[in-house]
Amino acid sequence: MSDEHDMLPPPVPAKRGSAQEDAVATVIPYRNPMALAAYYMGIFSIIPGIGIVLGPAAFVCGILGLRHAARQEGSHGRAHAAIGIGCGGLFFLANAIGLVAIIAAVMSIPFD
Repeated sequence: MSDEHDMLPPPVPAKRGSAQEDAVATVIPYRNPMALAAYYMGIFSIIPGIGIVLGPAAFVCGILGLRHAARQEGSHGRAHAAIGIGCGGLFFLANAIGLVAIIAAVMSIPFD
């Protein structure tokens, strides 16, 4: 008695440059790791405190990801890099303003 899974043919791996691989690379730019890293760092920089570190890192990786996408044909990732630049810059600025506000509030407390 054979299982139904034994009767199915094995999956065919995607060939480099195939339409299937290009579709995946469009959604997840695995050929442009800087753009992908910028995207995730930019999104996670919304976390208070962590954005002070991840924001500038996302900004720099986003710029490197855009440069890589411009130089390497078919490496995709321009949107991921742009989101990393925008979110990284915006959330860094928000975290910095919040940190300055906290420091100003603490400094205004009278010590008797």
